[in-house]
Amino acid sequence: MFNHEAKMNKTAIFSTLVVFLTVSLIVSCGNAPDQILYVDQIRENLTEFHRKNIDSDSVVINRKVDLFVDYSTCVKEASSSSFYKSIHPKILDLNPEFWSIKGSQITKEDKDTYTLLNSITEVSYADIKGAVDKITSGNNQAILITDGEFYVRSRDEDNYNNPYLTEGFTNWLKKGNDIYIYAEPYKERGIYDKYRYYMLFTNHILQNNIFNVISESAKISNAKLVKLSNSDWGIEVVRKGEYKPQVNSVLAINENYYFYNKEFEFQEYQIDWTDIVKYIKNAPDSITGGLDHGGDYFLKGIFLKQNLEYFKISELDIRVYNVFDAYRSFEDTSYTEKTNQVTEVSELFTYDEEAFKNNGEVILKIHDNFSGHGLNQYGASFPKFNLLRVDIILKSAESIIDEADLSIFKWKSIDLGSRGLYNESVLHSIKNTLEKPELNPINVNNGLLYSIYISTFPSNL
Repeated sequence: MFNHEAKMNKTAIFSTLVVFLTVSLIVSCGNAPDQILYVDQIRENLTEFHRKNIDSDSVVINRKVDLFVDYSTCVKEASSSSFYKSIHPKILDLNPEFWSIKGSQITKEDKDTYTLLNSITEVSYADIKGAVDKITSGNNQAILITDGEFYVRSRDEDNYNNPYLTEGFTNWLKKGNDIYIYAEPYKERGIYDKYRYYMLFTNHILQNNIFNVISESAKISNAKLVKLSNSDWGIEVVRKGEYKPQVNSVLAINENYYFYNKEFEFQEYQIDWTDIVKYIKNAPDSITGGLDHGGDYFLKGIFLKQNLEYFKISELDIRVYNVFDAYRSFEDTSYTEKTNQVTEVSELFTYDEEAFKNNGEVILKIHDNFSGHGLNQYGASFPKFNLLRVDIILKSAESIIDEADLSIFKWKSIDLGSRGLYNESVLHSIKNTLEKPELNPINVNNGLLYSIYISTFPSNL
């Protein structure tokens, strides 16, 4: 616990004297430190600067919808299914392009979707792999209705242990997309226990995507839903009221220039680094009077938000870059120290690992080894303000697919060559996909969760 009353008194003093502090420091240095030129345009300029300098793996997916239908007994008998009936109108509302899977032929059909869905005939040897490869090599949303049996005419068997969907699933997820699968149990010809799969290829970022539409009416009393994703994670910022960030009150944030969006936020502090170290990093415990490890919090209220069924995020990293010169070069073509390079500032911030472990909150604290190295200094021949980019990064995540119950993705084969054996091709496709190192969430957008830009005075440490 910390003496917050004492801190609030200090904050009031700092806020009142900020102008005098700035003037006195400038006079003492002899040269006025360079700072952001177009402050009134910081929101627009910094947004463009950020997107220019942060790599993104995500590919914008089209709203267009393709419907791939396996011409098999599975789909032919679907008309009596309560689940199928519940989503049928929504599928029609999506106005998809209809693709039939008839043996090895995958064909775009010209008739209307309603007529085509009501005139399914059985065709042997469905090339499900070809359909998924076609979907995942493209950039449209897609629905695939199938029983998951991939037959190859030359082999005349159902690939009961062949993870044939791995490549397609992997390609789709690597783009930052998601796959939702409804698994509906049914009896084929009233005899064989199987599953009818409705695979939805979309992206959680796309508003009103096909999953959003179909899930509104899907009756899943007898169907199960799983989601394959390695990218549906981010942060949720809990602010004071609707607008103020939860920064330490000592920092005397300038609320006039604070702003945020989904990717980052901008904060400006009206306090020098000597006092940041004194009243935050070296904050004494209010009970013992001794130094608490890591001092008081710098910023809090940031929570990891993840919708990953088969991954567990266990560790973060905090990386800090001084981007002042790069940003000044971006906003002002006449800037004398023009560059597009940023400088990493090591051991400035860390995070409270215990708080993150308990409830997913990211509480920034000043690193025990922080010395001021890497900050722009007042004593420099060309003093400058600091513009720091604080990146919250996923450092460690592990697949927990082995702990999942994937029994809905296997069924007893009815093929003569493998009758009585479990067909686990879809199951192993899912496992193989989510165990691939390149699909670990830490590799999505280089693991970047969120960025915080911080503008401060030159350092006087």
